Amino acid sequence: MPASVLTQTVRKEGWGVTTLKTMVQKDLTVPLKPIPIEAFREGLRQIDFDLFLELSPENYAHVFSKESGIDYQRLAQYRAKGVTHLHIRESEFESFTLYQKRLTQTVLDNPSASNEDRIGAIMNMTEQNLSELYAQLKVDPETFKSTKKVIQNYVKFMTQDPNQMSMLLKLISLGDYYYYHSVATSVIAMFIAKRLNQFNSKMLEILGLGGFLHDIGMSRIPKSVLNNPGKLSKEDWELIKRHPALGLEMISNTPGISDEVCYIVYQHHEQPSGKGYPNGLKGAVIYFPAKIVGLASTFTALITQRPFRPEFTISEALQLIDSEKGKHDSKLFETLKATLAQQSAKKIA
Repeated sequence: MPASVLTQTVRKEGWGVTTLKTMVQKDLTVPLKPIPIEAFREGLRQIDFDLFLELSPENYAHVFSKESGIDYQRLAQYRAKGVTHLHIRESEFESFTLYQKRLTQTVLDNPSASNEDRIGAIMNMTEQNLSELYAQLKVDPETFKSTKKVIQNYVKFMTQDPNQMSMLLKLISLGDYYYYHSVATSVIAMFIAKRLNQFNSKMLEILGLGGFLHDIGMSRIPKSVLNNPGKLSKEDWELIKRHPALGLEMISNTPGISDEVCYIVYQHHEQPSGKGYPNGLKGAVIYFPAKIVGLASTFTALITQRPFRPEFTISEALQLIDSEKGKHDSKLFETLKATLAQQSAKKIA
């Protein structure tokens, strides 16, 4: 992207820079070193150096600071708009070298890392990956590789310490709804599948990926519709109902994304009664893992506050699901209740 166009884009679209003016003279005399933006793909949020975006050879914008850390959504926007490098003061390059040694996966693979560090690392990895997914019109292979890493770490967490997974969900619930909903749906779907005891680790991963990506099509729906506090118009509701097809479009033909994950994304709103969408599939015709993700998605949506209603308690959510006969598989619903009882409902929610 030419510098002049980049500058106009930053000004027009508000890329969230700390300052858009030319750096003060003392900074211009300090050599800057380019760093590939990919170096921050699995990086922690906290940094011990400042990062700059080159607008022109002598014009840099201060985009991330030691105080504020890295904003993953803005980082994803820069990457999506073609930015390939950020810049660092050469005097702070040693701090960057140390930062690279604290990459999220490095922390997660370290057996001596504290639970707090591991939870912080997987939260960083999750938020950055979801920021990338929601900034793309088409999911690229590198982003999906990162998504697989996230889910593989969730599977490991679930196996080693389910209570830590519950705490992770609590912390993530404080952030963006669609980010939380993606994670919570993925995790609860995997808990249901684990209790069913009929899926191997590979299928658990597929379920986790399907849950993580199931609402990716919502990123293509206008926020004015998603955040509407009132009753949706018929036109807006029809738009919402397009999100499974939009999600399928976003992930189709991406290397590494299996057909099974695509089935989950496309079918998670189908209902055993045949009254679901997009195709009104019935009963056994619906892909079974899609039924699991659909139930997990409904449950996590109900226990979360939305612009148009307060959150339901776990008990209220279960009663509401139970009252809507034919919307979800009855045996899976019983498994969800047993899963919540086993994991301690308050911790999971």
